[in-house]
Amino acid sequence: MTQPIILPEKLDTAAASGLREVLMKTPAGPLSLDGRRVKMLGALGLQLLLAAQIRVRAEGHAFTLQASKELALDIETMGASGLLDASLTTVPGERA
Repeated sequence: MTQPIILPEKLDTAAASGLREVLMKTPAGPLSLDGRRVKMLGALGLQLLLAAQIRVRAEGHAFTLQASKELALDIETMGASGLLDASLTTVPGERA
């Protein structure tokens, strides 16, 4: 698996176009996203994460998303916890 793509602290509309460009340039294969530093997830950011997961899995590859507590909570609040697979992890030095 390649190095994880590190997601920005705010994954909102302003950050979505940059993330979209990065994801579009990512070659086919397994995809790992590091969201351990994400503090806020907006609807457009969620849409991009879901689309990336669907694309990668449709191609038969693994998709992993490491999530901060805030990211996991935002995913749950938007009703997508059953749709988006995110493993809750913590940043070193952060209390669980």
